Amino acid sequence: WSALVATRIASVLHGRVTWQQVVYMSLHNPNMVSFEVSYVNVSFEYRNSTVGRSNSVDAVVVRPGRVRDVVITLLFAPKVSEVVSMWAAYRQGTLELQITYVLSGHVGMYPFSNRTGSAFLSAAGGLRSDRELCKC
Repeated sequence: WSALVATRIASVLHGRVTWQQVVYMSLHNPNMVSFEVSYVNVSFEYRNSTVGRSNSVDAVVVRPGRVRDVVITLLFAPKVSEVVSMWAAYRQGTLELQITYVLSGHVGMYPFSNRTGSAFLSAAGGLRSDRELCKC
């Protein structure tokens, strides 16, 4: 515990609070052919400032008509002032994070890259996604 506390104190003294979070990201394939995702990058933004981002994942194949869960490790490193602001917004029920992702891979021998999308995560009401722009 002392190492954990020392790490947290050191990061706060440098103006940031950092932690890692493991999450599942579901990849949905409504198409009639499999596709392979070779790169995934996810970022979390609060008030136009990036407060968290992911590392890339190993290649994963998503079969036709299926949903495949992928484990992603997120590193959050907001500034102390952002943590205070996020905490206040959370207590008021107004905290919203914008989640942006980039996917690359291929369908058969045809590559696709930089497929992007975004959604808003609200502490008051869960995930809100604008599906109008979705190519699914």
